[in-house]
Amino acid sequence: MPSFLEAQLRHAKHYESLLLKVKELYKQGAQALQAGLALFETEWANIQIGQAWAAANLGKNHEAARLCSDYSDSGAHVLDLRQTPMQRIAWLQNALTAAEQLQDRGDQGRHLGNLGNAYYELGEYRTALAYYERRLQIAREINDRRGEGRVLGNLGNTYNVMSEPQKAITQYEQALAIARELGDRRNESVWLGNLGTAYKALGEIRKAISYYDQRLAIARELGDQRSAGIACGNLGLAYEELGESRRAIGYHEQQLTITRELGDRKREGIALGNLGVAYKNLGETLKAVTHYEQALSASREVGDRRSETVWLHNLGNAHLDLGNPNRAIAFHEQALQLSRAIGDRRAEAQNLGSLGHVHSTMGEIHQARDYYEKELALVREIADRREEATALGKLSLTYSALNEPEKAFTLYEQELEIVRHIQDRRGEGNAIFHRSVAEAARGSFEEAITSAAAALELLESLEASNPANIRAQLKEWRDQILSLKHAHPAQ
Repeated sequence: MPSFLEAQLRHAKHYESLLLKVKELYKQGAQALQAGLALFETEWANIQIGQAWAAANLGKNHEAARLCSDYSDSGAHVLDLRQTPMQRIAWLQNALTAAEQLQDRGDQGRHLGNLGNAYYELGEYRTALAYYERRLQIAREINDRRGEGRVLGNLGNTYNVMSEPQKAITQYEQALAIARELGDRRNESVWLGNLGTAYKALGEIRKAISYYDQRLAIARELGDQRSAGIACGNLGLAYEELGESRRAIGYHEQQLTITRELGDRKREGIALGNLGVAYKNLGETLKAVTHYEQALSASREVGDRRSETVWLHNLGNAHLDLGNPNRAIAFHEQALQLSRAIGDRRAEAQNLGSLGHVHSTMGEIHQARDYYEKELALVREIADRREEATALGKLSLTYSALNEPEKAFTLYEQELEIVRHIQDRRGEGNAIFHRSVAEAARGSFEEAITSAAAALELLESLEASNPANIRAQLKEWRDQILSLKHAHPAQ
C-alpha cells in the first residue's frame, strides 16, 4: 500500500498531466478547445492542490521540484484565463526556484521569460524588462537561439508599449534575423507583424501595412490560419487609423471568419470588438454596441477578463455617443472594477480617463479633473510615456476650462516635452492645440488662432489624422474676433 507521501506525489503527477492535456486540447481549437476548457474548469481545484503540494515540497523531493517546474509550462495558454497576473507570478516564482534547485538552465530561462510576461500584463514594464534581460542572458549562455529570438521580441513589445518604438524596432529586427537564420518562418511572420505595430506607433501607417502584408503572406504560405487571422486584424486596425473604415471592416470580417473556423472564441471576441470600433467610427453606433455585446459574451465565455475590460470600456464610450452618460459611467465603472481585480493597471488608467471624459461632457469639470489626476499618477507609475502625455493634455484642457490658464500652460509644456522625446508627431500637434486653448483662456485669441493653425498644419500632414475639432475651434475663434471688431470699429 503506498504511503501518504507517495499518494500525494501520484495526485500531483496526475493533475500536472491533466493540465498538459488541457493545453494540447486548447491548441487544437474548435470543439477540442471547448472540451479542454470544460475539463480545466472541472478539475481546477485539484490542479491547484497538486501544484501547491509540489511547491511546498520542492526543497525535500526531487520529483516534487520537477513537477513544480513543469506545472507552469503545462498550463500555458489556459492559466492566464483563470489566474490574475499576481497568482501566475506566485506559481512562476516557485517554478523558478525549482528549476534553480534542479540546475535546469533551460527551464530557468523559460520561467524568467514568463515572469516578464506576467509583469508586462500588470503594466510593470521596468520589472518585465529586468526579467527579460535575465532570460536573454541565459538563452545566449546555453545557445538557445529560438529562445533568444522570442525574448528579443518580448523586449520589443515592452519598449513599444513604453512608447520607445525605435528601441522596439531594434529588438524586433534582431529577433527577425534569428528567425530567418533558423529558417523559422512562423516566428519570422510574428516579428514582421510586430515591426508593423512599432511603425504604426511611430505614425508610419503605410510602412506598418507593408509589414502586416508580409506577415499575412507567410501565414497563408504556411497554412497558419491563426497567424493569418491576427495579421488581418492588424491590417484592419491600420486601415482604421487611415480613416478607411470600410476597408478595415473587410479585414476584421476575414479575421472573424478564420476565428470561427478554428473555434477560437477568444480571438473571435477580439474580431467582433474591432468590428464594433469600425462601425462606431462610421457613426453606426447602435451596430457598434451589438458587436461589443457579442465580443463581451465571447470573452466571458472563455474567461478572457482582460478583453472583457476592453469591451466594457468600449460600451461606455458608445453609450456616451448615444447620449446616455449615466449608462456610460456604469460601464466604465464595471471596467474599472474588473481591471483592478485582475491587476491590469493600464486598463485601470484608461477607465479613469474615460470616467473623467464623461464627467467633462456633463459639465462636471472638477470631477473630471480628479479622474484625470488619478489617471496621470497611474500612467507615471507604470512608465507609459505616451499615455502620460495624453493625460497631461486632458488636464491642460481641463484647467483651461476652469479658467486657470497658467496651470494649463505648465501641463502643456510637460506634454510637449514628452511627445517630442518619443517622436510622436500626432501627439505634438495635439499638444500645440492644447496650448492654443490655454491662450484663448487668457483672452489672447490672436495667439490662440496662430497656435491652432500650426497644430492643424502639422496634423494635416500626417496621413492618419483628421483634426475636425481644431478646424471647428479655429472657426469659432475667428468668428469671435470678427464679432468683436464689428462691435468696436476702429476710430
